[in-house]
Amino acid sequence: MINRNDNIIKILPDFIANQIAAGEVVQRPESVVKELVENSLDSGATEIAVVVRNAGKSLIHIIDNGSGMSKENLELSTKRHATSKIESQKDLEAIKTLGFRGEALASITSVAHVEIITRSENDKLGYKLISEPNKAPLIEEVNSNKGTQILVKNLFYNVPARRKFLKNNMSEFKAISETMIKFALSFPAIRFTFYDDDNLIFDLNASDLETRVIATLGRAVKDLIIPLEYEEEGIKIQGFVGKPFLAKQNSSNQYLFLNERTIKNRYLNHAIMSCYEELLEEKRFPFYVLFLEIDHNNIDINVHPQKHEVKFENDRLVYNVVKNAVMSTLREVNLIPEFKIDTELNYSPFKIERNSDNESIIVNRNTGEIIERSEQRGGDFPRNYSDSSFRKFNNNEYSNEISPDLNSIFSSNEEQSFEFLLIDDRFIIVKEQEHLLVIYKRRALQRIYYEHLLNSFNNRQRKSQDLLFPDEIKLEKKQITALKLQTENLKDFGFILEFEDETVTISSVPEIIQHGNIKSIIERISNNLIDSEHSDREELHEFVAKIIAISINLNSTENKNKNELKMLYLDLFKCQNPYHSPTGKLTSFTISYSELEKKFRL
Repeated sequence: MINRNDNIIKILPDFIANQIAAGEVVQRPESVVKELVENSLDSGATEIAVVVRNAGKSLIHIIDNGSGMSKENLELSTKRHATSKIESQKDLEAIKTLGFRGEALASITSVAHVEIITRSENDKLGYKLISEPNKAPLIEEVNSNKGTQILVKNLFYNVPARRKFLKNNMSEFKAISETMIKFALSFPAIRFTFYDDDNLIFDLNASDLETRVIATLGRAVKDLIIPLEYEEEGIKIQGFVGKPFLAKQNSSNQYLFLNERTIKNRYLNHAIMSCYEELLEEKRFPFYVLFLEIDHNNIDINVHPQKHEVKFENDRLVYNVVKNAVMSTLREVNLIPEFKIDTELNYSPFKIERNSDNESIIVNRNTGEIIERSEQRGGDFPRNYSDSSFRKFNNNEYSNEISPDLNSIFSSNEEQSFEFLLIDDRFIIVKEQEHLLVIYKRRALQRIYYEHLLNSFNNRQRKSQDLLFPDEIKLEKKQITALKLQTENLKDFGFILEFEDETVTISSVPEIIQHGNIKSIIERISNNLIDSEHSDREELHEFVAKIIAISINLNSTENKNKNELKMLYLDLFKCQNPYHSPTGKLTSFTISYSELEKKFRL
């Protein structure tokens, strides 16, 4: 039993308190990189280099050209709660810097060997600080450039339990890489250089945001990102959202920033995801790189030790503004339809002109034929339409050929003159019970082919064809390497590839692309394999199926008679997602008869 008179409450020594704090602030090598790069950014650096060895366990080396520190500031920098970022309660209520607590360096020096070399602009010589846990730091003069270098060696060497629970090098390095990508995206005007051991991962020069996004996330996103710029209720949003083709099976391509700080917010993520509900299949995550700018007085960033979480003064307002921004951007590029009937009938084939007697006449824009008003009032086809044109729309034999199956799908009205009409070899008009359905033929076929390929793969029903004369294509070495790594997976689709130097020989291809441009499909697959990471075979096969489906050459002589159009219609609506092509574009839309009546003011 504890003796209540004993003095059992004690103030912990600083080094123990710092190690406890390190458990919150410094959880893994990525945490160290994040805290130190944030300090470099707060110092006004325009160039920042990061070098890690052994996934940051052996060495983390940060170099910047920021403001540097004087000797007095260097002495204070490793002490707990020593900071240059805030001075008062008012500063804490409107935090404008990335760091502010003054815990990072104190925590890091308690669990690693640390060297800091720094020189401020006003000093002729720099200073070097050497720190070991539970020892007073040593400071000496050195020659150095303006700015700061920090070397963190042997992380957690004195906390074996913490070091034991670090993940393997691949996982730890991936976490560091992801943090560096976020910094690079958030600060495009700053040059970032990143090394893993002696291997250069990236060297990104200062640029505009779009250039930085493409340089960081890969050329594959270049033509698939949509610029977003929006402002409402004092909240500014800019950045990019992705077309549905960029969607992944995980959220690795989603980046959200608030006042240049990366944040995680399920509430705002839901706002963005809800805009893609009708564009993506289940368990697909859209691409976005979005920057929110909100008055610092209306947010609280002092919520989580890693500063990833944030509280808003008005959660609902921010949610609605983000949703409105994404929704309006997707509508502007017609990814989300907002059907409106043009009141001026600009698409009408007829126009009103005046003849030599100053009388109003109706002229067919396409043929130049004149339709007299008296004939128009009569309600019949105009006399100057050819007899063959008249018969085309009044041929009883045509309607008699309609199969009984179609009568169960469409209205059985005897006056109905067609069920399917192909216009310009692109658009299929279908009369349904309460509306007209307009199908974009090419996109519909892409969706059908895409799901056919996936079903064949899932059911292990590979159908390939050997080429009588194998195709050869020359590619870059990196394209060859990307294809070689996926040779077995590509066989699942029916591709048989052989490699020699920079030449790929294609001897067999999926049966479905017998009319396709085989070389362009292989080249497109190789380019995307370089620029995109496919974490599992299922994701890879979805990606390849999309490439094949959208690359197939469609023969203009196919799908023209009514039976072929009927089969296309039925095959489309057997698909899991009949309303969008594999790249997320609309395959069809409807116009209700009531909308048509409004148009004609009936």
